Amino acid sequence: MSAGGAVRAMHAQDAALVEAIARALSIGLGEREAFEATRRSEERLRAIFDHAETGMFETTPDGVITRANRFLGELLGVAPAQLVGRHWSEFAAHAPARRGPVPAEPTEIRCRRASGESFWGLLNSSAESGSAGSGAGCICLWQDISSQVSARETLLRFNAELEDQVARRTAELAARNGEVQALLEAIPDLVMRLRSDGTVLNFEQAQGPTPLAGLTPEQPTDSFRDLLGQASLVGATALSARSVVSAELVLQPGLTVELRAAPSGADEFVVFARDITDRKRLEEETARMLERERQVSEMKSRFISMTSHEFRTPMAAAMGSIDLLQHHLDRLPPAKRGELFTRINSSMRRMTEMLDDILTLNRLDSRRMEVRLADCDLDAEMRRIITEIEDGDRGAHRIVLVNEAPRPEFRTDPALLHHVLSNLLSNAVRYSPAGTTITVSQTAGAGGIAIAVQDQGIGIPPADRERIFEPFERGSNVGNIKGTGLGLNIVKRMAELLGGSIALDCPPEGGSRFVLTLPDSLHSTP
Repeated sequence: MSAGGAVRAMHAQDAALVEAIARALSIGLGEREAFEATRRSEERLRAIFDHAETGMFETTPDGVITRANRFLGELLGVAPAQLVGRHWSEFAAHAPARRGPVPAEPTEIRCRRASGESFWGLLNSSAESGSAGSGAGCICLWQDISSQVSARETLLRFNAELEDQVARRTAELAARNGEVQALLEAIPDLVMRLRSDGTVLNFEQAQGPTPLAGLTPEQPTDSFRDLLGQASLVGATALSARSVVSAELVLQPGLTVELRAAPSGADEFVVFARDITDRKRLEEETARMLERERQVSEMKSRFISMTSHEFRTPMAAAMGSIDLLQHHLDRLPPAKRGELFTRINSSMRRMTEMLDDILTLNRLDSRRMEVRLADCDLDAEMRRIITEIEDGDRGAHRIVLVNEAPRPEFRTDPALLHHVLSNLLSNAVRYSPAGTTITVSQTAGAGGIAIAVQDQGIGIPPADRERIFEPFERGSNVGNIKGTGLGLNIVKRMAELLGGSIALDCPPEGGSRFVLTLPDSLHSTP
């Protein structure tokens, strides 16, 4: 062999050696990776076994425990290590005649803990493949199913009781069919059994003093047809919902009916019709009374708030003036003394007016306000009231009387009329700037007279107009102008006592216009 050939042979041998080494290394790495994967898998299985929330254990082929997890130890009341070497049947409440492996199929057995307490357990096992041909052991599950067994026994007991009750109830229903029919005939309600298409299967006429008693299918009226139509609708709803459905129906003026429908078969239902007119009337009266109580409670709260505020101001002014006079009378000039006395007098008059309003409102609420009719010269009475207001106003406003329907003789309660007109004029003066004109006009209306008081004052905002005649209500634009909010409510109620009414009209040009209407029919001389 030449030198070159020898070299090539050596290279070929080296390459084969390298390839063999590489193959060996590759096989070694693969086995190592497989070993590592197996180790990790065993660790995961061990962790699952040890921390499972159910009893797990391994046994020999004949049932001796070789390994147990924490949960099984807690279940049986024995440390897992102390379970090893013991036969699983030692914890059965009734040990089998022959010891053997854990049953392969899920089996319920009565078990006993180390403390002697018994419970129901569910056991089952799965055979493990032995190594090198050795016998196969088992991996087993042991669960506490006491609650499930108890629930099942309870369910079985309830089922037996239910079947017994159903049997008894069926017998009772069969025996009482005649009684039920007699009861249906005796109750005062109108009773119908209908199909979903409106066919009347049975009909029991209403009893007692009710308009329902006159409704029959033999002589169908419009009211009966309306009742039948509504009953069919309510019954269809009951069939759809498979439950009792009720509805109310105003069958005719003065007759409100309650319909109650219940399914009585796959395609039929029973409808009871009851006259509830009296009940609805009582409900409405009760609702009105409750609303009245709510209003009274609200008025009480507002009254307390108003009096505490409105009385405090004039009282403080009067007490302050009295204090100055008491301690400094000898040092005060006559003009200052007169000013203080005037302030005291004004404060006392203001408190007196508020007390009068409160007492008047109380008399109206308790229905102790009497109407004393007498003939009076209405024209002279109006001029007298205007003069009184002008004297108190000291010429700050101009009051004009326009009398288009003089009534030298008019039958009314002069005191109530005086209070109403004085209040309207006082409000006009109070809420109008100085120098403006207040117009009082008297006109003939339909069957009576109308007296209007119109000012050029601040007016009443639209949002406040609907409630302005309620107690303690004032316009939201009054600012610091004093007032209790009682006057217009008193005016309204006194006008009603006189058989009339009071209305608010707000002219586009501003201000307020109150119109008192009194009918001739109640006040004219007979």
